[in-house]
Parts: sequence; C-alpha cells; structure tokens
Amino acid sequence: MNLDQAAIEGLVALFIAPLVAAVFKQTGWSSSLNGIVAMVVYIVMGVLAVIVSGQPIDANNIVPTITLFVSAGTTAYYALYKNLGWVQSLTDKTSVLSRAPAKSA
Repeated sequence: MNLDQAAIEGLVALFIAPLVAAVFKQTGWSSSLNGIVAMVVYIVMGVLAVIVSGQPIDANNIVPTITLFVSAGTTAYYALYKNLGWVQSLTDKTSVLSRAPAKSA
C-alpha cells in the first residue's frame, strides 16, 4: 500500500504538528500568544511540506497544505493531545520562559 502525498501530510499534521507547536509554546506566555505561536508553527510546517515534497511553490499548493496543517493540527490538539495532557507536559518541559511562582500569604 502506497500513501500519497496528501495522506502523508495529513498524518504529519495530525500526529506531529501539535507536538512541534508545543515545543515552541512557552508557559510564561498568555494562551492567546501561545495560540498564535501554534498557528505560525502550523503555517511553517505546511510550507515546509510543500518544499520537501518537491511541489511547485505557488498558491495552488501552499494554501491547501497550510489549511490542512492548521485545521488538522488544531483538531488533533483539542480532540486528543489536550485531553491526554501531552502537549501541556511537553510545553512545560521545554519552556524557557515560565510563569512566576505563586506568592504565598
């Protein structure tokens, strides 16, 4: 069984992209900023997928691939990784900027 390019991109978007985004997110940043970071990671991974696959770099290839990475990555995050706690755990372990410790009374 041979997987076509779209299937491989879909698998990468579902299973790898949310984990890559988790590495770049920081616990010291707001959830809004971390959401933007995740979107940027998905966009970059979509562009890289087009480049690595050898497809021409044009809107006909980049836009669908970016859409796939953003939608599949976001869906996988909310449907699977967030519930398992893997993304937050990975973000916590790889954060350079962490939250300030809570002050005790």
